[in-house]
Amino acid sequence: MTEKFKSKALEANLAETRYKDIILKSDYQTFINLSKKYFGINKRANDCIIEYQHPFSNKKFVSEELRKIILTDYWFYIGLTASKNAFKVPVELLTNILLDEKTDEIHVMVIRTLLEFIEKLSNEDKDYSKLIELCFTSIQSGLSKNPLSFIRASKYFNKYLKDIINVDKYNLKILDTNKEIYRITLEYWEETSNIESWLNTQDKVITTKKKVITKALGKPWFSELKTKLINITAWDELITEIPDYDNIAIKFSDSVSLFDPFIEKFYYSFYLLNIDGMVGHRERIIWNLNTMLQDTVEEINKNELISFIDNIFDFCQKLRKEHTSSVLDIILTLGKKIIDMDETDDYSLTHHVEEKIIEFGFEIPGIVYVNEDWQLSVNDSHIKNISVWLELIEYSQMEMESLLSVLIVNLQLGGIFLSDTDLFQREITKILNSNIAPFYKRVKQLTRIFPVYFNEIGAEGEIRKVTTSMDEISHRKDKLVHFLRKQVHTESNNTLIGLTKKIFIFWHGGNLDEISHMLPKNVYDDIDMKSEYYAPINKMVIEMCKLSSMKPDELLALGYDEFDLILSQVSKKNDRDIERLRDMNMLYAYLKEKYSFETVDIISVLSKYSYISETDIIKFKGALDKDDFGTSLRLIYEFMNSLKEIIFNEEPSQGWENIYHKRHIAIGIPSMYGTYREQKFEALGLTFRLENIATRLMEKVVEKINLSYISAKTLTDIYDILEFFREGLELDGITSQSFNSNLLMLKYSLRSQSLSFDQYINIFQFLAEDVKRTIIKYFLRSYEIPLRIVIPQLFDRNDELTNEAKVNLVNKVSEEFYRDVIAEAFLMQPLDNFIAKILDSLRAMADNIKPSMIKEVMSYNSDLVIARLGGANPQVDNQVFLGSKAYHLKVLRIAGFPIPPGFVLTTEVFRKHKAIFEHPELRDEIYELIRDRLHRIEVVSKKEFGNPKNPLLLSVRSGTAISMPGAMDTILNVGMNDKITETLSKKPKFAWSAWDSYRRLLQSWGMAFGMSRDDFDDIMEIHKVKFNVDHKTNFSPDNMKEIAFAYKATLYDNNIEFEEDVFNQLIISTNFVFESWSSERAKAYREHLEIADDWGTAVIIQEMIFGNMHDKSGTGVIFTQDPTKDIQGVSLYGDYTFRSQGEDIVAGLVKPSPVSKNQTSAIGNNDSLEEMCPAIYNRLNEMAIEMTENLGYSPQEVEFTFESDNPKDLYILQIRNQDMASRESINIFKSSIDTMELVGRGIGVGGGAMNGRIAFDQEDILYLREKYKEDRIVLVRPDTVPDDIGMIFETDGLLTGKGGATSHAAVTAVRLGKTSVVNCTSLIVHEEEKRCELNDITLNSGDKISIDGNLGNVYKGNYPIETRQEYSEFKF
Repeated sequence: MTEKFKSKALEANLAETRYKDIILKSDYQTFINLSKKYFGINKRANDCIIEYQHPFSNKKFVSEELRKIILTDYWFYIGLTASKNAFKVPVELLTNILLDEKTDEIHVMVIRTLLEFIEKLSNEDKDYSKLIELCFTSIQSGLSKNPLSFIRASKYFNKYLKDIINVDKYNLKILDTNKEIYRITLEYWEETSNIESWLNTQDKVITTKKKVITKALGKPWFSELKTKLINITAWDELITEIPDYDNIAIKFSDSVSLFDPFIEKFYYSFYLLNIDGMVGHRERIIWNLNTMLQDTVEEINKNELISFIDNIFDFCQKLRKEHTSSVLDIILTLGKKIIDMDETDDYSLTHHVEEKIIEFGFEIPGIVYVNEDWQLSVNDSHIKNISVWLELIEYSQMEMESLLSVLIVNLQLGGIFLSDTDLFQREITKILNSNIAPFYKRVKQLTRIFPVYFNEIGAEGEIRKVTTSMDEISHRKDKLVHFLRKQVHTESNNTLIGLTKKIFIFWHGGNLDEISHMLPKNVYDDIDMKSEYYAPINKMVIEMCKLSSMKPDELLALGYDEFDLILSQVSKKNDRDIERLRDMNMLYAYLKEKYSFETVDIISVLSKYSYISETDIIKFKGALDKDDFGTSLRLIYEFMNSLKEIIFNEEPSQGWENIYHKRHIAIGIPSMYGTYREQKFEALGLTFRLENIATRLMEKVVEKINLSYISAKTLTDIYDILEFFREGLELDGITSQSFNSNLLMLKYSLRSQSLSFDQYINIFQFLAEDVKRTIIKYFLRSYEIPLRIVIPQLFDRNDELTNEAKVNLVNKVSEEFYRDVIAEAFLMQPLDNFIAKILDSLRAMADNIKPSMIKEVMSYNSDLVIARLGGANPQVDNQVFLGSKAYHLKVLRIAGFPIPPGFVLTTEVFRKHKAIFEHPELRDEIYELIRDRLHRIEVVSKKEFGNPKNPLLLSVRSGTAISMPGAMDTILNVGMNDKITETLSKKPKFAWSAWDSYRRLLQSWGMAFGMSRDDFDDIMEIHKVKFNVDHKTNFSPDNMKEIAFAYKATLYDNNIEFEEDVFNQLIISTNFVFESWSSERAKAYREHLEIADDWGTAVIIQEMIFGNMHDKSGTGVIFTQDPTKDIQGVSLYGDYTFRSQGEDIVAGLVKPSPVSKNQTSAIGNNDSLEEMCPAIYNRLNEMAIEMTENLGYSPQEVEFTFESDNPKDLYILQIRNQDMASRESINIFKSSIDTMELVGRGIGVGGGAMNGRIAFDQEDILYLREKYKEDRIVLVRPDTVPDDIGMIFETDGLLTGKGGATSHAAVTAVRLGKTSVVNCTSLIVHEEEKRCELNDITLNSGDKISIDGNLGNVYKGNYPIETRQEYSEFKF
């Protein structure tokens, strides 16, 4: 990830970049240079003049700075030698602002500044008449252009010109100017007040004589004043006889005394509020009005109070349009007064006022837009209406409960707009300090609507930093970004989230129409889509969306790291736009975190509050990191419970504020900055954020449970989840005794196996009904009446709809309201959806599955079907579920032994095989579990299943609880097909082994479908002849490829379709292994060893290890204790072979070499593993010691494979107990060896001397048993393949040409007490002809033969045998 572009330098140089391209006029620079030795004065002059020349100059800032230069720094400039010229520049700038700027407020400031400056100059000894004349010229020019500003500044002329008026040269000019100002002031007031016109509209209300009023305030009075003004010739006469702007306002305000009845005073006061000139006196008017209203309420007869209240609301309704804010003040005063004096038992007066307030209606924010001055335009009375209603609700101690519900409805349907400058956090504190406990749920519903849960007021911290960065990096030339910055800095509110998103979407799509309504015209017109500030970033965002396959809004919502990763992949990019895109992504995240409950980092949020312990925060973080949803939820609930105690604390809490105000450079919009802290407010905000996280966690918990079917295990999980829901809802103030009792019913039903499926359906029907009743109680009933009132007020203001249309409107909007309220409620909708899904699943099962299958499904537990070899799982980590092989592999892997990564399909899959594969949902679920575990193997092995370039191949082996060597199928090299094999064969070391592995898979596939081993051996023999090789390892890669395709062809010749899709291939392979439990040889094995059929088998799936890769790779089996010697401790004994795979040795398919050089078969051959691969041998010896001496294993039989002679490439495939049982006696031949006809030698692996007759197959065995009932039978086979195990059970001895002492067949024979000689290399078997050759001696079926399981000798004929008691032999 690249570093943020010049981030530190950028922060340090923001001020510099602001003025980078400004070129100053020479006389302006000269003025700045005057103060270069005085840092503060010089900086003020420099900043002021540069800002003046900026294209987006903030004239308010410039005017304030010029005022400081002329008045605060007056001492410096007046002391200069060229002081007369020094002041010309600031006076020129003030004049320009007076003539060009449109804002009256700034005009008044400039006028006042010039007048104060004139006063200072007039008191100097030097002659500054030219400078004074320049100021007067500026004032006179401004007067003709903006007279209203001079009207409002009229009082300053009286104040600051009182001395200079006595100077003869200025007397007449000042008097004439002031008379002109007074003249236009009188005209302004006469025109805007027009009391005669007002009186004519109030005939029915005003009874006071009109002449009295018009004489005091109307045209007669103004005419008299104008006549006087014409005749005035002296300054003193002017300021005493003619009232200025403010004095006229006072006159109008005091004239309320002319009206007698309260109602006339009431109407007159509202008339005053409508006069522009009374703006500065409105607070006083409203205060007087409220005082009058309170006095009148106290004086009125109680029987007339209802009528009086109705009249007041009627008056307010008529005055509402022009005087909304004042009317709201009246309603607040009236409401509080009635609450104070209401002594009725049922608070009937209070409720009557409440009804009238609701009927009066609510001020919605209206259309929010940005005007040409870049300020948001919104209904000013909206926030005031919220505050008034809240104050009444709090003041009534929640007695105005209906008003609370109506407020919620209005805010939900009509919208809400709050700015940081409203400091609405104070209102939240007031609410929480009132009696909220009985109405906690609805208070939460209300307070959740307000986007104010943050401490930092205004654009401070990271928000300010990132918006400044993105603007200044473009030197404020991108007007759209500059506008965004200024909106963030000045109009801090939740609409900025939408504005940021819309700008980013515009960067992608270029649709200006989508953002036009959010922009002032001067910004919209300035956007150039061909400019350097749009075209490059547009291409970058388009490419990012393509790279991520996301829409622009989804891309913007990504976390910083994810966003930056995608950004780093963009082909054409530039540093500036990289920074701007990063800033936009961060801004969006910061705004969402501030104004919504989407928390980027909940841990850092929690750390800010002292009432959440650091220990609990660390626990919570750990649980989140581990995806431990249960622990995370429990901790959240603990946090929420602590926060609830803070919120419900009866002691009122006090807010702490550190607030300051300022105006912004570039646009003169006031803004507020600072901090608001208060414990209850913070506790509520944190509660909402925690609820948001808890809801997401609950959704994840629910997602993890598979509701496509229901089992007993599912029901247990469901109960646990419902308990989390119950606890969370009770924290939120929602309780239902019926829900709790039905939940207990579910809990106790799980302890019994006797409940029927239909009973469970009933329980969840009851729970669903409880949820509906809870929703009605807490979310529907409270709003039914308010919705009927509010919806017509909002959507049919002019009462134009018919009754039917109105009913339809109310129903439609109510449904949307209810849906939104329930969706926003903590946990309510997830709970409703959860129970609905459970019921859907139960009913689907009842409708589509047979009762017998339902019973199977209900007893199914998905937690018991699959287990990793590399991780502990106490539920299944035993031989019953994993089987003996997988259990011990897992023990070894966890202990650090080199075990190929993999997983186990447990015996539970075997037991539930029918239910799993006949029920599509169970089948799909286990497929997903398999895919998940496959992915884990891919991660560890750094290979990918099915990827030809880097394929992961798998072994699929059985694993029973009781060892049954060779009785079950094994499928190796799963994951191969033509394409994968071809690609793999081109990799180094795989040219031969890829095709060898593939032909092995094809053979296993065919044999699983019923083909015989001979079918494939025949193909192999044909190709040995064709290519003139005596052993398969001598085939070339191309030869082996031809053999593989010959194997595949014979599959199709036998109507067997080989599965090319590797995942389906894996599933079919696992089914082969499961089904092999029912094979004839497995049944025979269990029958003879008295193993119950119910055990079943697990299936072990592991990464393939390539023992067939090259000449230094191989496979083998060792006994950790030599069975031929009476030696305790580790003494390796076994077989191995190069360029083979794991099944070759144990299946007896090859002629092995000895593992240890001191084995009998190793003497003189120098081919032992100890000599050929000493490092591998030594590592095996170390592992044998570790197993038997440190892990507590008895002597073991260990199957291993290695990919090279490097010990790092050595892996254990299986271990089992080595059978060390001894005999107290052994059979030996009485005859001397010299008198016996020795025909062959092999490896004796069990028993002593035995006489018998030769059998080659099952037919022979049956025939000989019938004909020679007293004779023993010796099974003669070319190799010890697992297919022969059934015949081994039926015979007394075993003789093979291939295979070692460690092959499955040999081990089984010995385990059963059979006398066995294996690896008799001189033995050639002709199965079809039922004869064999031993060193040119031919023996036929039924011929007599003798074998010595101790020495490994084979004799023609039978010989006398005796038993020796002192001889002891080990069986393994």
